[in-house]
Amino acid sequence: MTTMSPSYPPLPASTSTPAAESSSSHSAIVPAPSRAGLIVQISNLRHELARAQENERRAREAPRVSSDRREQAEQRLLDVERENQRLQAAVSMETIRGDAYKASFDRNVEERTQDNVEASEVVATLESQVEEQNQRIQDLQLVVDRQTADHDILSSRADESEGRVAELTAELTVATTQRDE
Repeated sequence: MTTMSPSYPPLPASTSTPAAESSSSHSAIVPAPSRAGLIVQISNLRHELARAQENERRAREAPRVSSDRREQAEQRLLDVERENQRLQAAVSMETIRGDAYKASFDRNVEERTQDNVEASEVVATLESQVEEQNQRIQDLQLVVDRQTADHDILSSRADESEGRVAELTAELTVATTQRDE
């Protein structure tokens, strides 16, 4: 699965990062031109850090919501599968019962015919219900698959946000250290 890097707005020109400054000049970290510049840079970094932390919180919360929905869909799927098994057992019982009717009601042809018709109607009804349940199982499986894919995407985004928070925290630490010097 390919993950896309999040797009962050560039810092204002007066608040470029020490890493950017050191890559443009071949010397060590160049301090900001003034204490006021550092304060602005720290303020911007804190604002961006707060925004990144909020995005991370949202990204962390989204998989939980997605996971809850997926768990609900899985529970519905289990319930439908149980109901399907119950209906299949009922179909088997009705089939057995229909066969028993055929064997035991040999006194009267009309009685046997009537019993067979009733058993066949029940079997047809139950088979129809089984087909409906099977369709519901397939539909719920699609929901589970979609929720799983969404969960994977959101987890990836949360990991990216976590990395960005770490970067911003490091930048804030460097800027704070420079300001205090």
